[in-house]
Amino acid sequence: MFDFAIVGNGLIGAAAARYLGLAGATIAVIGPGEPTDKTTHQGVFSSHYDSGRVYRQLERDLRWTRLSKRAGEQYQQLEQQTGLSILTQTGCLYADPVGGLPSYRQHAKQMAKQADIPLQLNLPNSGYALQDTTQLMLEPAPSGHINPRNLIRAQNQAAAGDNVTFFANTVTNIAYTNSGATLTLQNSETIFASKVILTTGAFTNFNNLLPKPIDLRLKSETIILAKVSAADAARLQSLPALLYGIRNTELDDVYVVPPVKFPDGNYYLKLGANTKYDRWFDDLQSITRWFNHGESERSLLAMKAVITSILPHVNFESFHTDRCIVCYTPSRSPYIDALIPDRLYIATGGNGGGAKISDSFGWLVANLAAFNQWPDELAHQPFQIAYKHRFSS
Repeated sequence: MFDFAIVGNGLIGAAAARYLGLAGATIAVIGPGEPTDKTTHQGVFSSHYDSGRVYRQLERDLRWTRLSKRAGEQYQQLEQQTGLSILTQTGCLYADPVGGLPSYRQHAKQMAKQADIPLQLNLPNSGYALQDTTQLMLEPAPSGHINPRNLIRAQNQAAAGDNVTFFANTVTNIAYTNSGATLTLQNSETIFASKVILTTGAFTNFNNLLPKPIDLRLKSETIILAKVSAADAARLQSLPALLYGIRNTELDDVYVVPPVKFPDGNYYLKLGANTKYDRWFDDLQSITRWFNHGESERSLLAMKAVITSILPHVNFESFHTDRCIVCYTPSRSPYIDALIPDRLYIATGGNGGGAKISDSFGWLVANLAAFNQWPDELAHQPFQIAYKHRFSS
């Protein structure tokens, strides 16, 4: 019998395991490894199969900003503790073109003042070729970008100990009782725990994990990876991450992560955006089909055009798209709540910003589940669960 079973060894789950381990609890951390072939994989997928995500402290509101600042401090401590590179501190550039999306600049300046974060205005050179009418603002280090794969490794390494057991498997059923929960794995193995924490992202409403479905909307997310040479990657290593508020017939809300090294040994610049082809999912089969062979190539030309226009002097060697899913909640804050008090807890729904703040979300759910504690300065209501009687997006 474990004190806790954490279902989902992703960014939030791995963070929760570290904090619970520090509290001395016995923990089962359950989650499969990264698929070797996404096109044929039939199990669950995770959002951390990536080497570059934007990290910024300034967020959509003050509570998210404070949680993001706290997460950045933890990433730096994890780097010192584990020796793994997690946070590249080149800053985050807000680019606000005339006729684009509602101003990043105005929102960021307001949050920066409240959160005491310095901003650099009137930049002489951003490193990107942007429209002449674009207003620029740089949020300096420690903002920049994070490596989700290394962050998972660091969290797991920091959590590892005699009281933490990792199961590279998938949970296919959970039965809850007054005394605990029985978790059945894909290989028919069973695990018993006093409390369960679900950090299962887009797969939360499936695989018999919940007593009833929660209100979680699932949207496709398309990214493009642009391959560059090692020499160009070195030349561009000081580029800030970019949030570019453009809107056209194909794309809007573009973000860019400068070139980083991926597991295949190559360097890729990453761009993501909302596209006119985005779709919503409400069943497991559609989610699996999207991850296996979704039509992300439909956005390739539009995304390629943005990349080559903002970095016209880079010799890009190739371009290919990849697929992810964003989980949205009605409040636009993650669900971090107790579904069954003293038995079942949940932390999911990043609303497009979960990766960079994942450590703070793991910290919140660990303290809630272990000690029934919630920070006084953080209203809990936006993080509370909303159910839906019929699950559909």
